[in-house]
Amino acid sequence: MDPKKAVKWASVETSALNKKILIDGNQIYWEKFGQGPQVVLCIAGVLGDVKSCFHPVWEKMDVEFFTFIGMDLPGYGYSRPPDRDYSDPDTYNNDAKVAMELMKELGYTKFSLLTHSGGGIVATILASSFPEAVDKVIYCNAPFHVDEKFFMGARAISDLDKWDSIQRSYLLHRYGGKDYPTKVLKSWVGLVERLFRSNEHLENLKEKLGNMRAEALFITGLRDRIIPENTALEMQKCNPRLRIQKVRKGLHSHLSFLDEFVEVSQDFLTED
Repeated sequence: MDPKKAVKWASVETSALNKKILIDGNQIYWEKFGQGPQVVLCIAGVLGDVKSCFHPVWEKMDVEFFTFIGMDLPGYGYSRPPDRDYSDPDTYNNDAKVAMELMKELGYTKFSLLTHSGGGIVATILASSFPEAVDKVIYCNAPFHVDEKFFMGARAISDLDKWDSIQRSYLLHRYGGKDYPTKVLKSWVGLVERLFRSNEHLENLKEKLGNMRAEALFITGLRDRIIPENTALEMQKCNPRLRIQKVRKGLHSHLSFLDEFVEVSQDFLTED
């Protein structure tokens, strides 16, 4: 499917349905865009939200073939409170539980997952725990393999002053200043350090990956300065059915190679 021929509405900003829904005592923000038969749940990574991570993608996708559901994970975007706390070992498991509950509340029993970075961890838990619900999974630069490069990269991006000015400005506007994003990043780096010292959580995650029944694709940016180059291959060892798509000039953000990301994602999702 050619993304250049995607059927567009006026814009995501004006056309997407957006609401909040109460799940486990917290108001979870979600958006719906498109009217197609294939349902795709979109999940972002650290500090990501629907608007910044997926609106640019949806703008280029075929909205008569897909129905996109985007959610802000607990502690991100408009899904606050609660505050995001990565010291809680059940954070990702809770994310998966909330995501599944959201889809049930919206009446979707079968769907695919489109994720970026840490959203891929949530997707793996979701697909492993609810195999009857998840059809396909797309990962993009997901952090499944923690080595020294990843650890050092995580420490570097925990300093907001080192972020791209546009991304930094968006985060400061979204979260009302520097304090909350800095707090979340510090908490996340603490998690990365624990994973670097002990791989128990990662081994459990790899087991879930191996148990997945859903078809899966890993899109890896070869110029990603955060995720280790061999992450996709390490994942493929756990799940030999996992496909790998390399993007030669791709950085960590999927938006750095948006057209290729859209094309590869649409092709994979529309395969029989």
